[in-house]
Amino acid sequence: AFVGDFANFLIGVSMILPATLFYHWRKTLKRAIWSLALGGAVMTVFGSMLNAFYLVPKFAVMFGLPLEAIIAMGTAVNSSITSLNTLVLYAVVPFNLLKSFIVSFLTYFLYKRVEKILFKEKPIKSDAAVK
Repeated sequence: AFVGDFANFLIGVSMILPATLFYHWRKTLKRAIWSLALGGAVMTVFGSMLNAFYLVPKFAVMFGLPLEAIIAMGTAVNSSITSLNTLVLYAVVPFNLLKSFIVSFLTYFLYKRVEKILFKEKPIKSDAAVK
């Protein structure tokens, strides 16, 4: 159980971690855009590999289905899906690209507003004032 939740967490981290590290090095607008693009690319590659090698086979076992049945579900939507690799290529990759675009778009427009709340510095009390 919770396979999807854990996978969502891992895939989210695979976007956030590289984007954060790349942006933290030099905080400029151009760097922010490149950071989000890098995070999206890493998330797409990592998410695709995780789906191909772990998630899709694990879901097949969990639901008691042969892997071919899951591939057939993909084929019903897109006739180009004929194997696990094409399922990942034609279903998972586009979804991850769309997800990374939406997350990047929201982050780009909301980060500065949220940053002020998250990183509000508390005033430091001097020793003289604390008696």
